[in-house]
Amino acid sequence: MYNNLFQFLGKLINNEEEKAPAELFQWSRLNAAGQVGENGRISEIVKRYAPTREVFADLVMDLSEQFNLSIKDTVSLLKRINQMLDISLDETVQAYEHYAELYKEQMRKEVEDLSFPVVPIMEGIAILPLIGKIDHNRADFLLNKVVPKISQLQLNYLIADFSGISHLDEVTARNFHEIGNVLRLLGIHIITTGISPKLALTTFIVE
Repeated sequence: MYNNLFQFLGKLINNEEEKAPAELFQWSRLNAAGQVGENGRISEIVKRYAPTREVFADLVMDLSEQFNLSIKDTVSLLKRINQMLDISLDETVQAYEHYAELYKEQMRKEVEDLSFPVVPIMEGIAILPLIGKIDHNRADFLLNKVVPKISQLQLNYLIADFSGISHLDEVTARNFHEIGNVLRLLGIHIITTGISPKLALTTFIVE
């Protein structure tokens, strides 16, 4: 890690415009991506910067004595180091937040894919177990992602099992009704099971 930082520092010192090298940004993003991939916390990265500053500060003081640098040169070097670390820290945090959101969205999609398994039980018949809280987003996913898959199975009957549903509001129930209409237009007969008395109170559900 320090070898890379030395290289970035060398480029930064020799850059009259005081712009950080592009490699520093890439290096910081890779650190963030690696932390997200390992399910690590951003705090684990942030806390490394304080001891890193101390390491560089001690090194600069040693070099200052060894090469008899002026106070101005020593301070300038320390300023550049802190500038580099500040840029890296800021880029790392922003990249971590970006990659974390992407990872979270990917996990959400994978969970959605697994939450609506269409299980064939015999030729022309399959069951769709519905589990958990069904909100508008999950109902929309069911309509746009799961229904097309169902239509490819050449089913005559689909058993929609509501026994695992923990919550279903009226708006979402209407969405289910629309999904039922779409499936019926595809020639698939819907059989509903597992509707509790509580769910029955909001039964616009697939009839």
